[in-house]
Amino acid sequence: MCGIGAIISLSPYNLETLMNIPLNQLYRGTKGCGIAWSDGKLIYIVKEPISPKVFMQKYKSVLKNISTRIAIIHHRLPSHGDVKYENTHPFISCPRSPVRFAFCHNGTWYNPNEYREKLEEQGHIIQGETDSEVIMHMIEEEINVESDLINAMRKFDDAGVLVAMTKNKIYVVSGSSRSIYLGKAPKCVILASTIKAIKNTASKIKTKIEKYYSIKYCTISLNNSVIKITGVITPVKPIFKSGLLPTSIIHYLDGGWYE
Repeated sequence: MCGIGAIISLSPYNLETLMNIPLNQLYRGTKGCGIAWSDGKLIYIVKEPISPKVFMQKYKSVLKNISTRIAIIHHRLPSHGDVKYENTHPFISCPRSPVRFAFCHNGTWYNPNEYREKLEEQGHIIQGETDSEVIMHMIEEEINVESDLINAMRKFDDAGVLVAMTKNKIYVVSGSSRSIYLGKAPKCVILASTIKAIKNTASKIKTKIEKYYSIKYCTISLNNSVIKITGVITPVKPIFKSGLLPTSIIHYLDGGWYE
């Protein structure tokens, strides 16, 4: 289990804002933290195999002084691969990919080594041992066929939650037993592995979530004055039980109750 988040905003925000997401779902991973963001032209990544709290202190200057309107964040609880830089998310697509994107993943894919050797023979550069990096390169190969990143990603929805970011779009696919949520506010969209992280991040930046959704798959596009969401998302209603702490959020989805 890992934690994922993103903020897509009509107004620039500093990268420090994004740190509210892992800090509100810290139990989902402390063995690595990384951010990918775009200035509308290029994609940048900073990551390290350290906890989000340590990451926030170490890169305090960077987080405070760099602004963006689109970024993703990942914090890691390993299932494949040691705790080291090469295994820390996000990853960046390799030169042979027809689309340049950053990528992160929450879940487990049980047969990555079956494809690793073939991918390397095809010219892919695989730096670490994670199943996530192998999935990214598999997606790169599928883009050649699909010419559409979201459709390529959907072929691997059995691997869990997949998130990719280009210079002005975020693509999300959720499958298996893994979930990711979307909170829609007046001027931004917040994604996270937990509703709690979305709610508390929105509060921190003084905005209010109008509606929560569970994502099956979607593309979130950022233009100058519009955030466009296309795909399959399901409304979710957060409910606070009386007598419980605010961190205990229950939501109702598809006929059942889930923590």
